[in-house]
Amino acid sequence: MTQAIRKRTHSLPKDDAKPKDERCRLVVAWGQLVSPVGPIRVAFSEQGVVWVRFAEEEEATGLDEQVAAGCRFREAWQRRTLELLERYFSGEMTALDEIPVDYRGLSVFRRRVMEACRAIPSGSTATYRQLAEAVGHPKAARAVGGVMRTNPVPLIVPCHRVIRCDGNLGGYSGPGGVVLKRRLLELESLGRCRSETDSYVCKRFNQDFRGLRR
Repeated sequence: MTQAIRKRTHSLPKDDAKPKDERCRLVVAWGQLVSPVGPIRVAFSEQGVVWVRFAEEEEATGLDEQVAAGCRFREAWQRRTLELLERYFSGEMTALDEIPVDYRGLSVFRRRVMEACRAIPSGSTATYRQLAEAVGHPKAARAVGGVMRTNPVPLIVPCHRVIRCDGNLGGYSGPGGVVLKRRLLELESLGRCRSETDSYVCKRFNQDFRGLRR
């Protein structure tokens, strides 16, 4: 895994992330797409993606109120974000690398962990301990797990690529839990779909994703 974050200190971090409400106030637009795992809601600020929500989560947050209010797209890149998500589920595994993320309202530690997670290439995995080492807190694997568990932008910040040191996949907050996590990793291991055979395999995985919703 590429260590995109420079090491600084070995003291345990304090996650001083600000309340969710503050990040919700950044939202100026939202969009929704139908994916193999069900509807996915995406909330945007002027600078990047603020939230990604699987429809089954249905959390009572300020974001849901923003979505209900019917915010509209303001910039072309916001609409393109949904297109890139669709391309990801079609087998273009690097499509999400282009999507900007707005980290405002998050603690310094949380942002560093999320940036290090985003540096994990598609088709690869890293452990919670490796992420902790990458951000300069080698003893903070548990804290890193907490950041991954509450990741506000799953898929774009690929927390599904982070596993335990013993090779166990750990948990996942998306619909289907660890089953979806395993499916995503398997799909990414195929790489970009190019041949007819690859396209067939990606279609099969899409059918498997849909099976998680039943």
